[in-house]
Amino acid sequence: MISNSFSKKRVGLKMGFLVPVVCCCIYFFNNNIVAETIQQEPPIVTEILEAFTMKIHGEQIELNGEKIRLNEFVSKLDKITVDLQQKTGQIVE
Repeated sequence: MISNSFSKKRVGLKMGFLVPVVCCCIYFFNNNIVAETIQQEPPIVTEILEAFTMKIHGEQIELNGEKIRLNEFVSKLDKITVDLQQKTGQIVE
């Protein structure tokens, strides 16, 4: 037959082991993980080609020693490449 005995000592021991384990799990897994961004200086990129020299400083671009804004870059670069085409007689795309 199945025994229906109830042991307070047995239940107390089980709870004595279970409660600290549950408390430790709650303590260690309850920490918020927050990602922090690291502010870094943007790298300075220097490209030296036969046609021009370009340096990039954040929003400013230095093209052949002349500082230009980012929105003017395309028109200035097109002008340099057109001049290069006329000097060399080649088509630059």
